[in-house]
Amino acid sequence: MAAARNTKTVKRGPRAQGVPGKRYPLNVRTTWETRQLIERAAKESGRSLVQELEFRIERSFQEQSDRAAELGGRELYGLFKMMAGAAQMVEDR
Repeated sequence: MAAARNTKTVKRGPRAQGVPGKRYPLNVRTTWETRQLIERAAKESGRSLVQELEFRIERSFQEQSDRAAELGGRELYGLFKMMAGAAQMVEDR
């Protein structure tokens, strides 16, 4: 006789709002090469590995926001990105 399987469904509600400035865990898997780059950058900057990751992630969002503002807003930024992608596809042919 086969063992009975537990088919209990776990109900998940909406995520609770975070507290600004509070740190929350984020599990990340990466290649060895990327880890080496991050470790080297963290050592050079005097930040911990986690601080370096957070710094770089925040910086990427800020740079994206800055580029969008320079190009006239998020909508135009998205349009220009699509146009650049299309041009790259034509070039790669």
